[in-house]
Amino acid sequence: MPCKQKPDRVDATGRARAGSQRQLQTYVNYRRDEFSQKVLASLASSLGPGAELNWVSPLEEDHFNEYRDGEFLEKLGLGSHEARLKQFWPLRGPCWDALAIVEGIDPHGVVLVEAKSHASEMDSACRAGAESRQKIEKALAVTAEESFGTESNSCWTGHYYQTANRYAHLHFLRKIAGVPSWLVNVYFVEDKRFPTTEAEWHAALEQARERMGLSGKSLPLVSDLFVKAPNI
Repeated sequence: MPCKQKPDRVDATGRARAGSQRQLQTYVNYRRDEFSQKVLASLASSLGPGAELNWVSPLEEDHFNEYRDGEFLEKLGLGSHEARLKQFWPLRGPCWDALAIVEGIDPHGVVLVEAKSHASEMDSACRAGAESRQKIEKALAVTAEESFGTESNSCWTGHYYQTANRYAHLHFLRKIAGVPSWLVNVYFVEDKRFPTTEAEWHAALEQARERMGLSGKSLPLVSDLFVKAPNI
């Protein structure tokens, strides 16, 4: 099943009523070419020329559904890796705001998208039970060391857990599944309900990286994309 949405946040068609979810739905479905170009430009240093994006969620014809766990892999044509994902991460992993297959390169790759419209959305914490948390902490430690050359700390399961678990899934796809993968963090500027400037975003991100032990670290497969909120 797709990620469950709170009834007060979406209408009968699955369209979000407000926030980063609605803004991203607008770009993926109604301003797709523009958005694809922005995403590709943000990844230009590591992706190279000739790449094209085939968006597989959240699509209007699919009720704007978002996906997690084995279903997000299926959407990306990577269902054969589901068993290994279960070994790496417990069920109820990240619910991806948007997913795209990268075509025009060989082999095809994937882009994972996390979107936010205000800095307080970055504040999250791991609430998993003991068994699941043990698996999560192991995965985060491996991700920090092997992908970013640092050590995970309390912020990886504390205030910045959502950021950390996205990094972990990027690590899984690239290092374990062997799939060319990129993570794009979309930060909407001037959402009418939660107006945030690009300068405010930079300050919040700098603080997050410092607390996670990532200051000065190269994140070549992760891009931060600042986009004007369409507010429609």
